[in-house]
Amino acid sequence: MKRISVLIVMGVCLLFITPLFSTTVLAQDAFKPITLKFADAIPQQSWFGQQHQWWANEVEKRTGGKVKVQIFWMESLVKWKDMLPGVQSGMADLGWISSTYHPSNLPLYLMLDNPFAFRQDYGAAMLASIDTMDKEPNLKAEIEREGIILVCPYISGQMQIASKKPIDSNKDLKGKTI
Repeated sequence: MKRISVLIVMGVCLLFITPLFSTTVLAQDAFKPITLKFADAIPQQSWFGQQHQWWANEVEKRTGGKVKVQIFWMESLVKWKDMLPGVQSGMADLGWISSTYHPSNLPLYLMLDNPFAFRQDYGAAMLASIDTMDKEPNLKAEIEREGIILVCPYISGQMQIASKKPIDSNKDLKGKTI
């Protein structure tokens, strides 16, 4: 009888102590810093590389060191053309996904990418792009279907469209494939 009483007391104590211990462990894990792997296609010393490094430093600073970004420069983690599956698979936590390399996966995003690149006000183009991403349900569905989250926009610009001859009017497009 005494043995059963001791077991009951121990069980009750464990019942009350275990949640306290678990809460403490969970709280410690909640403050454990995380490191995100960022697959980048550019060199660290380039202008864009310096901006990406500044951003990574800001993330760490603004989160009080709770979130760190480790940048893998010049396709050393994932090749640019493989960035979509690289991010989808978790090989990289972050990466520059170019819609140009994945037109069948991201056709609407590809369409959104190009028109704004030819404006003089890049800031306004970025705001319009963000607004479109927030409000266009088909575009949101496309991004969701691919299992990715757009962290920050980037408009790649004229490098995606090229022509042998100048296109000065709609008439110059007749019979052409874009």
